[in-house]
Amino acid sequence: MGKPKICFFNSNREWGGGEKWHYEYSEALSADGYETIFFAQPGSILAEKIQESGKQQFVPIKISNLSFLNPRKVKSLKEIFLRENIDTIILNLPADLKSAGLAAKKAGIPNRIYRRGSAIPIKNTFLNRYLFREIVSRVIVNSGKTAETILENNPKLIDRTKIDIIYNGIDLKKYDSWTSNMYEPKEGEIVLGNLGRLSEQKCQDLLIE
Repeated sequence: MGKPKICFFNSNREWGGGEKWHYEYSEALSADGYETIFFAQPGSILAEKIQESGKQQFVPIKISNLSFLNPRKVKSLKEIFLRENIDTIILNLPADLKSAGLAAKKAGIPNRIYRRGSAIPIKNTFLNRYLFREIVSRVIVNSGKTAETILENNPKLIDRTKIDIIYNGIDLKKYDSWTSNMYEPKEGEIVLGNLGRLSEQKCQDLLIE
């Protein structure tokens, strides 16, 4: 029995942490011998990177937050999933979860994984309760805090044992030969480095404090 065919579904036009994660993990799995297929917005940075790499099968896709209400769109995705014989699908945006997640469920894909990288509480709505009860089989998060926020508004939204923490990794070998003379620390001085956007979510004020 061969390795499962893994689908990455990310319709975000912008490039951010989620897109970087999807791209790097899909490339790593492809290099490890897994057959991967990537659905992305045509013209997006993510789509360009996938096409430039040429290691994965690329499928252009355009969906909106309300595409799940379009039966033809859901049916079209379902037919592609069935044709490609996908075992696992990893979803990025809430819009992806609603449309592609529903189509994956209809196509009988057993592993429907929602990857969440932002520690923002999920609203306790009827739709979200349905999605996490019927569509999502597992959740991947990037931190314990993100895991907590999934259940913050509804502890029964999904079984906690179905939430897996996979920290964002870095390849230390890339930095072994890198040096910088940006700042020369004084004796006994501790230098802290931080890279992140200036937004409330990143808590830069707490770092400074």
